[in-house]
Amino acid sequence: MGRAVFTDLDGTLLGSDQQLSPANHDVLEVLGQQGILRVVVTGRSLFSCRRVLDRSFPIDLLVTSSGAGIFSFPDFELLFDQALTETEVSKSTKAITGPSNSSTDLAGLQPNWWLSVCRETTVAL
Repeated sequence: MGRAVFTDLDGTLLGSDQQLSPANHDVLEVLGQQGILRVVVTGRSLFSCRRVLDRSFPIDLLVTSSGAGIFSFPDFELLFDQALTETEVSKSTKAITGPSNSSTDLAGLQPNWWLSVCRETTVAL
């Protein structure tokens, strides 16, 4: 049976300077030498990960956006992705833009303020 180590990126592998410490680097190298799969799981997007992970970063898999994308490393080959369908986006939008209850508006913002900003800046994919 294969073995794996799953770890967070920010504040776990990377320090506050967004660098991999020599000690963490050495541990990841030893795990790789022992045939243990090294998996980083992060809330960061792939774009954000690429800013802090160079191709020599000693991991095997990168899970981005809290599980929405899984990539091989270091070649960033997409192995799995999970996104909302057009129907799910439509239902979510309708739920958000439904009748507003002023008692639940955040920080005194006008009802649906953020969504109206999004509507003005949304482009078709």
